[in-house]
Amino acid sequence: MAENKSAFGEPVHLPVVTEVMTSCAYGVIDDRNETFSATGGSADTEDNLFRCQTGTSIGGYGVIRSKHAIVYHAGQAIRSRLTGMFTAGVPLSLQFAGLFSLTETLAFGYDGDTFGIIYESHGRAECRELEVTAAAGGAESATITFGGDAATANLTATTAAGNAFEIARDLNADATLGAKWNFFQNDGHVVAISKSVGPKSGTYSFSSATATATITQQKSGVAKTSNNVPREQWNLNSTYNIDPTKLNIYEIDYGYLGSSAITFSVYVNALGHFVPVHRMKARNQTKTNLGNPNLKVGWTAASLGSSGTNLVVKGASACIQKVSQEHEIEVGARAVESSKTGVDTNLVNLITIRNRGHYGYLYNLGEILAVSASINNDHNKAIRVEFLKDATLGGVCNFTYANKNDSILEYDTSGTTVTGGELIDSFLVGATSSENFNIFGVLEPLAPRETLTIAVKTVSGTGAAVDCALAWKEDK
Repeated sequence: MAENKSAFGEPVHLPVVTEVMTSCAYGVIDDRNETFSATGGSADTEDNLFRCQTGTSIGGYGVIRSKHAIVYHAGQAIRSRLTGMFTAGVPLSLQFAGLFSLTETLAFGYDGDTFGIIYESHGRAECRELEVTAAAGGAESATITFGGDAATANLTATTAAGNAFEIARDLNADATLGAKWNFFQNDGHVVAISKSVGPKSGTYSFSSATATATITQQKSGVAKTSNNVPREQWNLNSTYNIDPTKLNIYEIDYGYLGSSAITFSVYVNALGHFVPVHRMKARNQTKTNLGNPNLKVGWTAASLGSSGTNLVVKGASACIQKVSQEHEIEVGARAVESSKTGVDTNLVNLITIRNRGHYGYLYNLGEILAVSASINNDHNKAIRVEFLKDATLGGVCNFTYANKNDSILEYDTSGTTVTGGELIDSFLVGATSSENFNIFGVLEPLAPRETLTIAVKTVSGTGAAVDCALAWKEDK
């Protein structure tokens, strides 16, 4: 680490724990990462390097970043190290390698044709909430308009929660609205958060034959504040011969507590260590140095109006570390229960938990760690229990908050059939018996919008009644 000190100036004999990491050593983008691209842009690999490209069209972009974010805790120092290589910049474009979320960026890269530090903060996505105030009386269509874009939802359920599920499902699937917003159902509500920062004007309305709903603004969108610093203005060292078009190793250190400095460093091969090149000083400020200190790590290439030049950002690996005493993930009396009757030889959803996509009407970046599950089988034959990640549920689901204001978990017991998903583990529970299963250490933490389904079926026979309790921890 630069200067052998943390972001708070502490010596590095403090434990250094790597919590987020990704590597392209095998030339593949594995499930530690997520990718985004549009308008001719792409996100892939070349040999053993991640590669983000804009393509040659206006608005093209490619993004590769970690699926998991670092979850900051008060008093901790955070650092990130990663490699980056850029195309010589052109006006109306953005290329960077570093830490970022939708609302914040701490990175090295090109702002147009100027290489330097990319520091953008305090953005906010628009959030609106649709509440179903009267359920559909039967099968009917609803027209929902968000920001002037209209889409159709097919309503068949006769409950508010069922209609909310159908609305979220169909709006997420709509090519126009699904590209601009994320829709999350919970009981009779649909929370919609825009996929870009800044205010979202236009018409917001709901129309259907018998169903009624209201749409209210929960958070107004806010554009990010940009404080980018060209290399010529770096305040610690701008003299080292860094060629941004070649592969270099970069380091970013930050604390939070609302007002710590942010230090940007470059690894200098001739010296064999990192050299600080710029420090963002945040003392005596009227707002925090970041709007949200929970960040992911990765690479971005984006056209903001440029065309004709394919801009390429590459990187080999990245990590985010905590430099502090270890923090125990929050432990509390957190558990949910479920019962199902009539279980037969077809796999059925017993309970599904989901890491919420939103928390406090903002995008959630926290994690859920399932700890244990207990299963009781009253059938005179054994049952099979399967733990599945991101399975598809049949029927009309109804996700419910575990605690709207104090938990990032929501759960569903209404879903019926279970298909797909990644099988994490599978067990047999004997006839008329109970079993406890330790999930801790078997399943990695659930990132936002990921699900864990506990599904069951009988080995033979029908009519089984199965009970379940699932306990979890949260890191938010």
